[in-house]
Amino acid sequence: MKYNISALLLFFAVSSVSSMDVTVEGGASSAPIYTLEGTGTSDMDANGAQVLQGFTYSMANVNSGAITSVGGYYIINNDPYYGFDVRFSGSSSYQIKSYGNLAVVSFNHKLNKADAGTALIRGKICDSGYITSSGKSFVEDDGKGGFYLRGFMLVNIKGFINKKNVVNYNVKSLPFTQTFDLSASQDWSKWLGEFTFSSNSKGGVTGDGVLTFGNTNDPVDTVAQTVKGTLSKTGIYSWSTTSKSKADSKVKVTIKNTSTDVIDGKNNITAAAQSRKF
Repeated sequence: MKYNISALLLFFAVSSVSSMDVTVEGGASSAPIYTLEGTGTSDMDANGAQVLQGFTYSMANVNSGAITSVGGYYIINNDPYYGFDVRFSGSSSYQIKSYGNLAVVSFNHKLNKADAGTALIRGKICDSGYITSSGKSFVEDDGKGGFYLRGFMLVNIKGFINKKNVVNYNVKSLPFTQTFDLSASQDWSKWLGEFTFSSNSKGGVTGDGVLTFGNTNDPVDTVAQTVKGTLSKTGIYSWSTTSKSKADSKVKVTIKNTSTDVIDGKNNITAAAQSRKF
């Protein structure tokens, strides 16, 4: 993903010679950290069948890119021989990772036929069935400050009547696009860091701070941080953070700044299995 360093908001206020408050922010166009908390929907075509997809996502924290979801598919097709009219529901697992500026979401679904009674699965009346699917999607900028997912999945659909397998249907590479509520996807790429630290006569830097991910009014995760670093004789503060909680032990930032500004390109944030330079 591309990001514009000039869009990253940086504020510095020196309250005394040895104490400093620093706030840094990132978002869709400036060192984004992508998280998923909320509902996403999609409308796919699978060899003539319309597939309506909806999942509600949640993250326990941003120590890793692990995401869980509940939701399912509604598949409908009026083909006289291979028709569908069936709902599947269940839980799924997702994993976000970054590769440079590219963010990739891997996933696995295991969904069972949702409704009681019979349903039409690929032209067969079935009383039970399930879907397994796996794939990868890429986080794409929607041009409005938010994002969507675009990718491919491998899908296997099975249908049974009286425990006899009557449907075994595979789609090897099903393309899909999954969209989210715009305001939610805008929030899900945001992060905010607020830090206060001081330097001593020997050039040591210590302090505390908080990293907040998502909407600050309803964050995906809030991570308390400890600041430690050095102040050079030329006035460069070099510091990094560690999390105060083991549950968020992989979350951190590294910063280089003067008394008035951050040194561009020398800073980094790591969270949710993503790493962004700014």
